[in-house]
Parts: sequence; C-alpha cells; structure tokens
Amino acid sequence: FQIGTKVQLKSGTLKNIEQLTTRDFVDDSNFKDLDLNLRKMFVMHMKENHEMNSVMLGFAIVEENVQMTVEARVEHPFFLLNRGWASYSPDETWNKFGMTCERLQVGNCCLGL
Repeated sequence: FQIGTKVQLKSGTLKNIEQLTTRDFVDDSNFKDLDLNLRKMFVMHMKENHEMNSVMLGFAIVEENVQMTVEARVEHPFFLLNRGWASYSPDETWNKFGMTCERLQVGNCCLGL
C-alpha cells in the first residue's frame, strides 16, 4: 500500500489508506455476498526468517477457536483494532510504502477477513 492510495468506502467517500480507522473497517465489512466476515485475529507468536526477509506469524481467531500461521514480508502492514497500521518492521514499511506504522507485537489484535 503506497501512502496516499485511495480507498472508496461503502458511502462513496474516498479516503487515503493511511487514514483508515477501525470504524471504516467495521462500517464497510458487509461481505455477505462473498461469504466473508471481518474477524479479530490475535498475534500469538512471530519468528523472522532473515534469509527470506519474511516473518512467520501465528494468529488466533478466538470467536472461531481457530489458530493459523501466515508468512508475510517483514514490511507487510496489518490493521490493528482501534490503533491503526502495524508491521513487523516499521522502518521497512516506511522504506517500501512510505507508510508510517507501529511495531507489530505478540498480543496485538488485527482485523482480517
């Protein structure tokens, strides 16, 4: 996501991606036609793979009693509930996307589909 990327909300409003809020995600998360729901995903563990410049992230989706592991680039941003964007490497996120974010940590609650 490059800084300044425009996202069109359900209301028709255009907003820069870095300005999205939790409310925007909640209000626009009606994906019933696609059988998708907005979920709270808690970061359970993180392990960096230096050779691949990636990180293995363990998530728990409490409402569904499900755990999963995802591999993502260290600069990949995740949206934190009531906080905004975070990544494993905020400096790399800034270098690649020009996006300011905080450091992703175990215990953070991310929003996902």
